[in-house]
Amino acid sequence: MRCSAFVLFLLTLTVQQAIAAPVESFGDIKLWSGSGANQAALAIDFDGASSTDQALVWGYRWDGDKTVEDMLRSVVANDPRLFTNLGSTFGQFGRSLFGIGYDNNGNGTFSISNPNTDFGSDGIAFSTSGTPGIVANESGDLYFEGFTFGFFELSESFSDPFGVGQYIPASVGISGVVSATETDFLSDGQTAGLTWNDTSAGFVGGKRPENFVAALAIPEPSSFALLCFAGAAFACRRRGKL
Repeated sequence: MRCSAFVLFLLTLTVQQAIAAPVESFGDIKLWSGSGANQAALAIDFDGASSTDQALVWGYRWDGDKTVEDMLRSVVANDPRLFTNLGSTFGQFGRSLFGIGYDNNGNGTFSISNPNTDFGSDGIAFSTSGTPGIVANESGDLYFEGFTFGFFELSESFSDPFGVGQYIPASVGISGVVSATETDFLSDGQTAGLTWNDTSAGFVGGKRPENFVAALAIPEPSSFALLCFAGAAFACRRRGKL
């Protein structure tokens, strides 16, 4: 293995090990946003067709009345690795969720193939519609956008969401709009699942998040990793192969 490839391997291994922390309870969630007496979790699964991919989990705390949209926007604004594209207007059924992206390779940069989408400083873009086929520009990063051939399916769990608990289809969208006078708000202890459902081959509902792991900020290298990196870089420099 060339020295430059070995150095990259060390850093990549550090990131991958950090991402793999399983979530079995609310206490295992690492990234929290908001404050208040109530708590809920947001689980995002980027591949509803797979039973082996991992769903990333964030936590949210609040007081008063909040919706899944409030939680999603708070989580995205708090995590520089997470991005979302929302409807620019609040319609009859609330705000549309068009796309979600994640800086999965952990290098601190993220962009998508639609240059007109501006995620802004808080990671949130607003569009009039979703465009199918938009993807992340960097290898390893994740981005899915739809309505036409896919969408993020919302489900809810109120008991043991990371174990044997059942997820039920949400009867409303992320804004929780039931009618002109009624809104379905978050409940303390609830987990909201957003699972990418690819419907290009036909609509099949019922996609749920699986294999929960804690979302993490871009990790700081450990002392051991830094020592290994420094040693490998020095050896490569001496050999003229970096």
